Amino acid sequence: MKKGKGITVVFAILIIVSAVILYNNSLKKRMFIKDEAEISRQEELEFLLAVNLDKDFPKEPRGTVEMFSRIIQMLYEDISDEATDILALKIRKLYDEELLAINSEKKYLNDLYTELAAVRESKTTISKYLFVNEGKVVYDIVDGQEYANIYVSYIMKQKSRYIETKKFILKKDEEGMWKILGWGSYNEG
Repeated sequence: MKKGKGITVVFAILIIVSAVILYNNSLKKRMFIKDEAEISRQEELEFLLAVNLDKDFPKEPRGTVEMFSRIIQMLYEDISDEATDILALKIRKLYDEELLAINSEKKYLNDLYTELAAVRESKTTISKYLFVNEGKVVYDIVDGQEYANIYVSYIMKQKSRYIETKKFILKKDEEGMWKILGWGSYNEG
């Protein structure tokens, strides 16, 4: 009888030790994933701060909108004012002259900081973005000017997740670069 009790106690101890080890490994894995996400976020910020749009401007409409989306996604994170200013000015390089003409740098930065204050207060982030229809671009020519439309869905995270889809209109400038002329909310149907 004592031998059976001893085996039961040893077995119970083994189960408890195994459970503690599994929990500890799970905790370490979760911490590693969080650290890895933080590292990739920092790497993305460093990349965006270093990118030179004067030299490496995207060649296609999708590339322009992707750069815009990457920068906006980072701006929705809690980053320094210095990094915010640098990224905000990089976004303006993606804009067409017509958009820049109606939106001065001072007004743009003021509006951006107002928007970001609300976004950060509500703890809203962009968890990811996806090109609609695999990033299919719809091209058009109006009065000899080339335009492109592309749709992007932003997966927003606040208290819950929701999706905002935007339609971007781009215009090809004299240097052959596709610049953002404007964007707006897009609802299918």
